[in-house]
Amino acid sequence: MTEAIRHLRVVVVTLLLFGCLPFGMPGLERFQPWVEGDPIPFSGLLDVKWSFRSSRGGGGIAAPSGGGAEGAGVEEVQDVLGEGLAESLGELSIPEAPPEVKNVPSVASPEEGGGESDSDGVPDLEKKTLPVLEKAPENPIQKSEWEAAKQWIEDEGGEALSHFHERLARLVQGEAVQVRIAHYGDSTIAADDVTRTLRRNFQLRFGDAGHGYLVPARGKLPYGHKDIKRKEEGDWDITTITSGGLKRGEYGYGGMVARGFPGTRFKVGTVKEGPIGTHTSKLLLYTEGSKGRGEFTVQVDGADKTTFSTQGESGILVQEVPVPDGPHQFRVSVRKGRVSFYGVALERDVPGVIYDSLGLVGAIGKRLMKWGDEHIKRAFELRTPDLLVLHFGGNESAYSNMTATRYEKDLRAMVDRMKASSPESSCLLCSPLDQGERVRGRVRTVPILLDIVEIQRRVAKEKGCGFWSTFDAMGGEGSMGRWRKSKLASGDLRHATRAGYQVIGNLAYQAFLKSFSDYWDRTYREPSGAGEGQGTPELTP
Repeated sequence: MTEAIRHLRVVVVTLLLFGCLPFGMPGLERFQPWVEGDPIPFSGLLDVKWSFRSSRGGGGIAAPSGGGAEGAGVEEVQDVLGEGLAESLGELSIPEAPPEVKNVPSVASPEEGGGESDSDGVPDLEKKTLPVLEKAPENPIQKSEWEAAKQWIEDEGGEALSHFHERLARLVQGEAVQVRIAHYGDSTIAADDVTRTLRRNFQLRFGDAGHGYLVPARGKLPYGHKDIKRKEEGDWDITTITSGGLKRGEYGYGGMVARGFPGTRFKVGTVKEGPIGTHTSKLLLYTEGSKGRGEFTVQVDGADKTTFSTQGESGILVQEVPVPDGPHQFRVSVRKGRVSFYGVALERDVPGVIYDSLGLVGAIGKRLMKWGDEHIKRAFELRTPDLLVLHFGGNESAYSNMTATRYEKDLRAMVDRMKASSPESSCLLCSPLDQGERVRGRVRTVPILLDIVEIQRRVAKEKGCGFWSTFDAMGGEGSMGRWRKSKLASGDLRHATRAGYQVIGNLAYQAFLKSFSDYWDRTYREPSGAGEGQGTPELTP
């Protein structure tokens, strides 16, 4: 026994000596077993917490918080992340639309002289407009709508989003226009949690002009669309721009192609209840034209089927199925040959906002270079987005061989390509979420992400785009660990939970409102209260 104790003492002393060496010898700092900021060694043994589910509900040790909105309490978030983020938790209180927006009549039908479709099948809502006031109304955006968020859109000179702001201002002043937003991104966007929040907020505030664009079939890919019904049946062949493989780069507006054969079908339609998404007045189908004859049928609300053909010149074909504005369900079935669907859209012939969620799982910005030049230009011509949002960078930070130089080169090329493809659109770059990694028991920001955010900021300014830092809105460096503690981030330290994505959507929406409010104040003279949405502005000469 005595011999065993003596040997134990020798082992302990040896370990202590080895543990102390890195503190006194240059070059061995990285082997230090403890540095300032680390938890006290073995302190975790004194603070063991066990959580059990009730045995009545099935028993078992509690699992980590999943992707749901549950568990993220306002008080807990406020304690860890501060009041600003806590106030953006859950649904925002959206005020009623200004008088100029409320009760705007629907766009006239063709027999009334308005709302016809041009040669591309795109409705011209502006052929019938409401009278514009001689004097602009007071700033429609109140300070209380955006003051909780602290991270604003960076737009030196205020010109980067001018086209988008001008369109939104025309909508607010009573013109029968639709404002379209195309939001591209990686998995942060693909689930439609961030964009669902933005879509809801914009449409509740400025008018619901329809759900917008989506790919009808997704196979095994984790794509989601909220406030809409969708179901696919049969064996669809899915190709994404992320995986590549199409020599001519014909991936459609959403970067995905769903090929169907007889026996494949999908259903899409409005939801029964909710703040948005309960009405539509048309289904738009975007397919690949081909010399070979493919046919599909569309059944509306269980009535008779209508047959459509994809025979024609190569490129994007648009087929429209008009219906009375209201709740509707569409069943689309491939009848003959092969039919390649680029996407579908549910829209309404009324003024308002359309928010296209165009996320691509696993995408990096460079993948957008795989589009064929003429093909993507045509896709944008058919959708005419007023604002182009590019929300990438998270996946790039996970590449072990990624360098700042390489990333900047790729980003510049991608921004140039997208701006050239849709030159009329305003452009906004959004940084990725904070990306965390565990080092010495703590969560830190992946180092390359700091470079990525600064490169995006610089390139956005140089290319005439706005910039919004999701990273800084979350709290900056190390914020992913704090979000995880507040149950707003997932355990992989790369993604948010549904509640966290909703916070990000609310923060982005408030930043949009602040940017639009600033535009309004620059565009119209205000005798008082500039910058706070107060006073009665006059038209600038």
